[in-house]
Amino acid sequence: TGLPTSTITRFLEIPRSTWYYHRARTGRPNELWVTDITEMAHPSDAKVYLNPAIDCFDGRSVAWSSGLRPTSELADSSLESASGTLSPGEAPAVHNDRVCTTGDVADREARVPRTPAQHVQQGHELRQHTCGGLFGLFKQEFYYPRDWSGTTVGEFMDELDRWMEWFRSGRTSQRLGWLTPNEYRLSLG
Repeated sequence: TGLPTSTITRFLEIPRSTWYYHRARTGRPNELWVTDITEMAHPSDAKVYLNPAIDCFDGRSVAWSSGLRPTSELADSSLESASGTLSPGEAPAVHNDRVCTTGDVADREARVPRTPAQHVQQGHELRQHTCGGLFGLFKQEFYYPRDWSGTTVGEFMDELDRWMEWFRSGRTSQRLGWLTPNEYRLSLG
């Protein structure tokens, strides 16, 4: 954004009592995002890490990144990509566990560009509920059913990107009236 990070990033604590409201739904898209990292073993003995940014409004994967190490750069890249999808004036709160942070918070904040008024918050139960649901579906539908021994790590990561795109724009959800997250948002007008 070009603005000093210290002037555009604030840390808030969401009271525990409001987590259950946010877990159920938010009032509109881009109010609350959660992000977390999951690990998958590849037959080559490499580990692949997936970090999606998920909108709590409809479970849509706004953006994601994957890599071979669970670094802060991996965690930050999905939020940077997701921030690029925002309309002017949108600044969702973000729950992130910061497991990849090295150094102190101020050190990390100096490296991570954020959109104005975007917040990074901790919320283990919220993140577990939202990301855990995606990770469960992901592993059940994508990872476990296939024998990945004939693929390279690069091919695996390409397939992972295709599945995440399909999850956002091709997989229907009963919760959304049997629409995809993209169709659901279009139906709202």
